[in-house]
Amino acid sequence: MTETPTEEEEEHIAPDELFLTAELLHESIQDAFNGYGVMLPDRQYITWGGRGDSVHDCEQLTISIEQVYTGMPGEQANTPQPCFGTNTVAFSVELVRCIPTPTGKGGGRPPEAEKITEMARTQSRDAMILLEGGMNAIQAQDFLPGTGGGGVADVAPSPPQGGYQAIILTIIMPVYAGPTKTVGV
Repeated sequence: MTETPTEEEEEHIAPDELFLTAELLHESIQDAFNGYGVMLPDRQYITWGGRGDSVHDCEQLTISIEQVYTGMPGEQANTPQPCFGTNTVAFSVELVRCIPTPTGKGGGRPPEAEKITEMARTQSRDAMILLEGGMNAIQAQDFLPGTGGGGVADVAPSPPQGGYQAIILTIIMPVYAGPTKTVGV
């Protein structure tokens, strides 16, 4: 006979922690941008894999789960880990915005210098807010006692693609992976 979990138990089943961490990261980034009054694109989603493979044909924010491994950030399978230790997840967060492009017949006229500079200001702001939102997600995560939390993050641009360019936050953070609760077995 199977025991039906309560609503509270369903929210805390260990296998869901990975996706819940992605949602936490997404919400933290949204909160950081809202805090500065900076608009994010309407199109936003969480996916698996694809750093740099996300099609840049519109402005969008994507949270991509790239890798999961045992151990703390930076210990990628270098040290044997306890069975119920910490798992770590690597995310790529891409904020894609429209950029100035050449105009005129055959794209013969380069964008105005002022537009390029203004876009650099926008992208610089986006980079710092993405970083802040990511670090806030790390601080908000409920870590195993003794792990100390922490994480690794960097921000870099993608190459321009069809009039769009992504600012990419790569963030590596621990995820709790302790004993799981068996549901429906």
